[in-house]
Amino acid sequence: MSVLVFLNSAPSLIMGVQNEELQRYIEMYGAQNTGTIAYFLNRFRFWTAPFCVIGIWIGILLKKGNKKIGKIVIMISTILLIMFHLFPLIFAIIIHFS
Repeated sequence: MSVLVFLNSAPSLIMGVQNEELQRYIEMYGAQNTGTIAYFLNRFRFWTAPFCVIGIWIGILLKKGNKKIGKIVIMISTILLIMFHLFPLIFAIIIHFS
């Protein structure tokens, strides 16, 4: 419930160019809630990529000292990278076919 309250108030928190981009998403999806969710999923996708790549790099460095921990860090970072890039696609497919 609190997530919906945040998503409904989020457009008033965003200013300038981001607000124009958010309005474009709202117009593209036809509703404020779905447009706002799509906007944040896209921003989330954009910002998680560098962190996951850094996580893979740290896993490679850890693999030299302890192979098991390094493999786990690489695997988690790779899974998160794939998962966070698939969320916007899955959301768009669900919205399109519903």
